[in-house]
Amino acid sequence: MSAARSCPVCGAPASVRKFEARDHHYGIPGRWWVRECESCQSYFLESPPTQPELAAMYADEYYSYAVREPSRIRAALKRLLRYSRDTRDPVFAAPGSVLDFGCGAGEYLLRMRGLGWRCAGVEVNATARERARASGLDVRAAIDGTDGFADASFDYVRANHSLEHVLDPGETLRSMHRVLKPGGMLFLGVPTTSSENARRFGEHWWHVTAPLHTFVPSREGLTGLLRRTGFRVLKASTNGDFAGTAGSLQIRLNRGSDRRSHQGILFRLKPLLLLGQWYSRIQDRRGVGDKLEIIAARDG
Repeated sequence: MSAARSCPVCGAPASVRKFEARDHHYGIPGRWWVRECESCQSYFLESPPTQPELAAMYADEYYSYAVREPSRIRAALKRLLRYSRDTRDPVFAAPGSVLDFGCGAGEYLLRMRGLGWRCAGVEVNATARERARASGLDVRAAIDGTDGFADASFDYVRANHSLEHVLDPGETLRSMHRVLKPGGMLFLGVPTTSSENARRFGEHWWHVTAPLHTFVPSREGLTGLLRRTGFRVLKASTNGDFAGTAGSLQIRLNRGSDRRSHQGILFRLKPLLLLGQWYSRIQDRRGVGDKLEIIAARDG
């Protein structure tokens, strides 16, 4: 057994092997041991890929690498069926400057630009980065942080399901703190091991996503890390969707086969996904949903 690294969330040296995981979403080969921190109960890869290896693992069909055209019909169906939920970003009195960390092809930034915001992004994947730049966005190739952007240059920094992809979340948060203006706002969206489904499904939990997720934090672990990196946590809540339960069930049903997470009966029968969506709302009301959303402000 190789020597285990310290927890990337809280720094504690003690951890236990939780399970051996593989990628269920994109067909990335290999298996990775996932460890659980004995102090904060976050998960992390025992031996994560190097940064160049990790960058090369993202498939062209990765979900954030395409910009979807707005559709009034799709938006109306989502509202009618309550099938999809938007992130709970902070509300601002007026447009300002925003940095989207892990911006993909720039879908969120294009919406913000339409509202009058000055927009910039960070994206590790070259194809997605070029798609964003083709739309006139300032998107740079910083890997774990915000190198290249000036100190105190943004009113808002957003990292929606991208922080869990970095190797050193503490260093990344310190870099976000650096580019935020004093009092500037930070939004984080991450999966969390504090969820009911993380404990229920183990290696089949949708959000394990090894090796692309190098760690998955607990609520306690991430809020503590934010405080240590100069942030004041204003709000923490969960905002899950159907994938936590229905998607994890599909992965479990697919075990022993080569089928991907979206291939199977649960994804063919849309009413079952809708049930999973509604159940995620119950979990969120109980505070045990899969996806943690945190709004924080830069102190100092």
